[in-house]
Formats: sequence, C-alpha cells, structure tokens
Amino acid sequence: MSVAAEHISLVFQKLERDLVKLSSKQTAASVHNFRTGASRLQTLFQQLLPEPERNQKKLLKMFSRMRKRAGKIRDLDVQLAALRSLKVSQEPRRKTQLMHALIELRAEHEKKLRKVLSKDEVREIRKRYFPILKRWCAPWHPSRSTCCSAFRAN
Repeated sequence: MSVAAEHISLVFQKLERDLVKLSSKQTAASVHNFRTGASRLQTLFQQLLPEPERNQKKLLKMFSRMRKRAGKIRDLDVQLAALRSLKVSQEPRRKTQLMHALIELRAEHEKKLRKVLSKDEVREIRKRYFPILKRWCAPWHPSRSTCCSAFRAN
C-alpha cells in the first residue's frame, strides 16, 4: 500500500476511534481529538476532491455540525483550564462562582452535542464514509482489504 493510501486510511481510523470515544464520554481530550481529526478529514477532502459529490458534501456537513458543537465545549475546556491555573488571592469566591458557571454551561453544550452524536447519526456517518474510503483505497491497493478491514468490523 502506498504512503498516501496508508495516510488516508490512518485519518479515517483515527477519526473513527475519536468518534466512538466522543460518543461515549465527552472528556476534554476526546473533544479535542475529534475536532482535530475532523479537521484533518476536511482538509483531506479539499485536497483530493476539489468538487465533492453529494455523499461527501453530506458527510462534511455532518462533521462540521459536530465540530461546531464540540468547538463550544472545547472553548469552555480551555477557559476552565486557564481559570484553574489563575491564582486569585483577593475574592477567591468569584473564581469559584465563575468555575461553576462555566461547568454548567459546558454541561448544556455537552447535552446538545450528545443529541448530534446519537447512535443513528454515528451509523449514518459510517454508512457515508465507508464507500469513500473504499474508493480512495482502490487506486493504490487492488484488494482494498488491508485499507478497509478496520471499518468492515464496525
């Protein structure tokens, strides 16, 4: 398998892993990994397919909607981390109040992300990106079994 096909396969596999982790639990690391993986996939699509087909457009739209929701959570995670590292000697209660407000806001955004990450939505994503992966691996690897084996099991 060529380097390009391996890279494409790796991007899809990593994104699949991150999507599963994100759908089960929205930790700061899983949100960040999903966003970076989805961004890589979007860049890959733009480089390989200047004019995407309907299926690819829908897949990109689904990922962009998820990335947008995950981005709000990521922003709050960054703000919480910055606030935790901040040393406030005067009025520490305000820092605590702000922390609680940010945590509540994060919970609200998590709830919205969970709606977008329903099992049906994840199944739809898999249904849309497996044919794309299959097609991209075809020119480089005739049997496509190595490139696509990880996605057949899912």
